[in-house]
Amino acid sequence: MSVNPQYPASTIAREINRTLTSLYPRVYAIDTVDYESSVWPWVETLPADCLRVLQVEWRASGTDQWVMSNIWEQSAGSIILGEGTSVGTFRVTYKKLPVTFTALDDEFEDTGLRPTMRDAVVLGTVARLLRWLDVGRLRVESAQADSTDQSNPVGGATSLARALQGQFDLLVATEQRELDALYPHKFNRVRS
Repeated sequence: MSVNPQYPASTIAREINRTLTSLYPRVYAIDTVDYESSVWPWVETLPADCLRVLQVEWRASGTDQWVMSNIWEQSAGSIILGEGTSVGTFRVTYKKLPVTFTALDDEFEDTGLRPTMRDAVVLGTVARLLRWLDVGRLRVESAQADSTDQSNPVGGATSLARALQGQFDLLVATEQRELDALYPHKFNRVRS
């Protein structure tokens, strides 16, 4: 079976964005923000797109070594940092929703997803597009339709879409496990 559909770029972009938005909460985008602090206690405003802080690291001024911090608290759009030196940099890694494309020349890196998710997004998008190909092959009474039925049976695109969806689900589950291993659930306090 060969499939060579032609879709408008706007349809492809819409389906890519639908695939991206379908990933959360199983898979999320990751971002970091650095804060320069010199006054204790360290209370900083988190970015508006921050859903949850994943980890906090700090580095004393004049050094290159980042140290993991376990004493911090997320509270209503801000973070309270509880350790470090009097002057230094804090790096907050947080999860956010995957960013959707707004232009046809946007890069995958702009989504905030790890590069390992690129193939999953492609598979998910293709599966979404293929689901509707069989509609064009529904039975029509003509000699040409009868000859086409033999080489392109109805249901072929749907079967292919199901197979691609299965591969997509597998890649998403793998990414979810990897994210859980990289950023295990910590029991830091979160105030609303």
